[in-house]
Amino acid sequence: MKSIIAFFLYYLGYIKLKQHKIISIYFHNPSIQTFERIIKWGKNKNYKFIDTRTLYSYLTGEDITVDKAIHITFDDGWKGNIDLIPIIEKYNIPITIFVPIDPIISGNFWWEFVVNKYNNFDIVEQFKKDPYDIFLSKVESLKKDISLNRSAITIEELKVLDNHPLIDIQSHSFSHPILTNLSEELLDFELKESKQFLEQFLNKKIQFFSYPNGSLTSREVEYVARYYKCAFTTVSSYPSKNSDLMQVPRIALSNDYWGNLAKIAGTWSFIDKIKKICTR
Repeated sequence: MKSIIAFFLYYLGYIKLKQHKIISIYFHNPSIQTFERIIKWGKNKNYKFIDTRTLYSYLTGEDITVDKAIHITFDDGWKGNIDLIPIIEKYNIPITIFVPIDPIISGNFWWEFVVNKYNNFDIVEQFKKDPYDIFLSKVESLKKDISLNRSAITIEELKVLDNHPLIDIQSHSFSHPILTNLSEELLDFELKESKQFLEQFLNKKIQFFSYPNGSLTSREVEYVARYYKCAFTTVSSYPSKNSDLMQVPRIALSNDYWGNLAKIAGTWSFIDKIKKICTR
């Protein structure tokens, strides 16, 4: 039923897509099938796929020689992203992967330990609300007791990916904390250290950032602007030449094909409205 509703929502909103020159979408760890289906959809609709630097040029007022374009990014640096390289090459699709440093070095993301312990994603949301010292203590305690198979790309794979002509590595903080819970000192460290590490390791300038968990206030925006020239949020909307360079919107996609298209069309929010009506 959900897919049927999403199908109709997509076609309901598709005409409005013509109002937007650029669509910026992002994934975390999609299946190969999901990723390729979205690429095929974009190709069939005559979208051009652009990299982050081209999007930045557009946001800063430059004209780009396409009528409509799709910009694709990934958050976190999951090992499964490597499996998408044949699709990226097959369709010549440029992507950017925003990576946090500590999980790449250690092998796992902090919330994996929480899910392994409690088998409940709602508990992860509770962890996100904890003051940072309490959050850190609880996570470190879990790490001592739980052993996980690596889920993040390795540091060696990170360099291989960045050397690929279609893949760009950029910053997603140092340890993927909730930035709004950090002291100013820790916030500065997370932004500065991740940038410096990547620049030294990859031997290039790191200029783009993605907010972990999409958590931000004016304070985080101000600090990010000290180190990066453009930053991406989790706000589901479309970038334009009027977009704040430190708060560029993106549409989060999952493994639900018609749900993804409804999100791209901007009508997915109707699902939540329908749920509210049904629960009354």
